[in-house]
Amino acid sequence: MSIRLIFESVQKKSIMKTVQIAENLRYISLDDEDGSVGIFIVHEDNRVRYTIEVNSKEELRAAIESFQANPIGV
Repeated sequence: MSIRLIFESVQKKSIMKTVQIAENLRYISLDDEDGSVGIFIVHEDNRVRYTIEVNSKEELRAAIESFQANPIGV
């Protein structure tokens, strides 16, 4: 199978959504036939400082509560 066919196959089955939550905080949601995963990206200018992966609503809620308690870039 060619790389192009693999890419098209993956592209059709995966959905990615992104939201810029704050100046230094972005959330990316990835959905495919195997389920969902979310990634918070904390960045400064063009450099990623760290990421947090969430695999459930409970982990998402805990990450959001953590950001509320310790705001990013304030």
